[in-house]
Amino acid sequence: METREGDSTCILCGNGNVSNEATHSISTIERWDNIKRKSQLWIGLDKFGSIHSNVDWEHGPAGHWAHESCRMTLCNATKLEQAKKRQRKRELERSHEKASSVSGCSSQAVAPAAKRLRSSLGPIHDKGKCVWCCKPESPKHPETKLYLISYDHTWATFKLHTVTLQDQAMRDRINCLIESAADDPYALEIRYHHKCWLKYVRRYQKMSEDDKLPQMHNVTLREARTMFLDHVRSVIFEEHELRSLQSLLRDYCSIVSRYGFPTSGIKSSYVKDILTREFQDKIGFHPRSQRNQSELVYDCTGGGSYVEAALLSIGVSSEQLVCNVARRLRDDINSVKHVPWPPRVEELEQEEELSPLMLQLLSALLGKKGIDLSPTTLSLTSLITQYVSKRPTTTAINATVTLHGITRSKELVDSFYKLGMGISYSNVLLLHDVWAMHDLKQCSICPDEIAEKVPSISIIDNDDFRNDTLTGGGTAHRTNWMFLQRIEHQSIEVRANRDILPHKEDPKTLSQVLIQKASDMQVVTPYKTIKRGEPPIRPEPITTISTTAPQRKRSIIHALARVDSNGDRNDATEQTIPSYGGFHASLNGKQGKSKAYFHMSYNQPPNKSVVNAIMEKLSTIIMTKNMPFAFLVGDLPVYTLITLLKAENPEKFHDIVPFLGPFHTQCAMMSAIYKRYKGSELEELLVAGGVVAEGSVEHALKGKHYKRGCVA
Repeated sequence: METREGDSTCILCGNGNVSNEATHSISTIERWDNIKRKSQLWIGLDKFGSIHSNVDWEHGPAGHWAHESCRMTLCNATKLEQAKKRQRKRELERSHEKASSVSGCSSQAVAPAAKRLRSSLGPIHDKGKCVWCCKPESPKHPETKLYLISYDHTWATFKLHTVTLQDQAMRDRINCLIESAADDPYALEIRYHHKCWLKYVRRYQKMSEDDKLPQMHNVTLREARTMFLDHVRSVIFEEHELRSLQSLLRDYCSIVSRYGFPTSGIKSSYVKDILTREFQDKIGFHPRSQRNQSELVYDCTGGGSYVEAALLSIGVSSEQLVCNVARRLRDDINSVKHVPWPPRVEELEQEEELSPLMLQLLSALLGKKGIDLSPTTLSLTSLITQYVSKRPTTTAINATVTLHGITRSKELVDSFYKLGMGISYSNVLLLHDVWAMHDLKQCSICPDEIAEKVPSISIIDNDDFRNDTLTGGGTAHRTNWMFLQRIEHQSIEVRANRDILPHKEDPKTLSQVLIQKASDMQVVTPYKTIKRGEPPIRPEPITTISTTAPQRKRSIIHALARVDSNGDRNDATEQTIPSYGGFHASLNGKQGKSKAYFHMSYNQPPNKSVVNAIMEKLSTIIMTKNMPFAFLVGDLPVYTLITLLKAENPEKFHDIVPFLGPFHTQCAMMSAIYKRYKGSELEELLVAGGVVAEGSVEHALKGKHYKRGCVA
């Protein structure tokens, strides 16, 4: 215990010494100045609030002493904060009592003011209840536990969520509570249930800007100002940018005027005052040396200086550099328009919109100046976009669908998906079902691309293949119906709104609906042959000619047709009249390309009932598309059925022109080659090249029925 001299009372508490109580002698200038500085912090508080004004600090430390317990309390930061908290609570109680007396409330109504806040809206806060549902905590139900708002970021998030509240009474009550707690939010002890926090605040945090906009009605000035402060918190404290006070003024005017509040008389000093009251010593203002230039606003959290904030803003450290780059790239990627899910086939054929910043980054990593638009860079950018945005991109969808179409392997597609380079196997099957359902709805009559008022070409093909069995025996048949037209005739209609693709919650339900709809379309009504009596006997045509004069005449006519007006032979590239073999026609540079449109498939061979169903639908298409006529192409058996049906229904199928496929006329020549070179693996070559199906190659190379068809 130190010895005390002079004054017989403690300088801090004013009491004398009690026996065996430790004391502290103030004998040096350093101790005296330290007591003086500490006492300044306690001015106006309950315990040592009057020390600084009562002690004569000019007449040095000689003869003064203090209790050791008093000195420890004076220097304890925790005790100081507790005293400040008690002072704020007393001031709040006095303000509520004053408000109650002014409004004419009785003395009995003043009693609960220490626990509840009241206004013209009624009770706005009870610290023992949830701020949203106004229900207390129940020991029997752990989920009703109340949590206290005691952190700055929690309070900032709580102030933001009111703009999307649909209950206007709750919104007015919470806004009144926030305004009353603006200076000291923690003194009111605002509590909440965890489930209420998830329902209101977390829901607001998960909403995108597009989702928030329709729900933001009658925004108050306090809410608009809170949005501005959240913007400052993001720019200054999270992104560590150096912003001028004038630029923040423009941001404030932009945000506030968006909700109809006037901004003509607002100056930068007003914005500075708002920032100072909200962030206090966490935000700094650096004056500029140039005249008429506003101050720079920077983050001084933790006592940082302007220079430290400037270094932090440019990301000198690797960690800060990565954070800054990642944040900007993420925002740029999320701002890019993503392909909708499920996408249409036409949308996957369009050029994909990618993040410009990500393209610049990948190009810079390759050491190239400018933006590299190589396929590798574009595909890698698309995959990174899918990884960041958690939404499938055009490249990922096209790659996975192509991989599935080539391999039909579930394991390979799922492995591709787990590596982050595609979509899952279930989504691939879902896309196929969705596209098929969309095509069935949009192309119920015929493909949309078929042009109007232009003759069409339809093809009926017998698709035969061997059954996948142990013996390999048996052949399955199905009838495919497709259209063929020049690309320049393709009809592309621009729709004002995007068609909504069918997308069920359960993919199995969608598959079942698709199977049922496809089965209904494949139903074929049995055709009943109309007997019209015996056909008249035709005279036998003359098949032998004893002279070559007709052929010589045709040759002269053809040769004259291929020359110009001066009788000169044209160049091969300028020749428009083909030769007999079509060689010069193949030299013509302008050759129109055609595109096939698969329309329908029947799970049975092309019998008379199937061909009749196709011809009836083709007649409907001719009327719908205003076509003058339509060619219907088929092989020899199908061609025979087409001509027979047209002969039996001449009026019904008047606009359908039967056409024998040119391949079958060439089979006679193939038969001659096969007869001479049998065993040379010609059949394997035709099957591998996709010219003839495996089940038909043997009959096609024999060519006997084709010969009979050509002669007939």
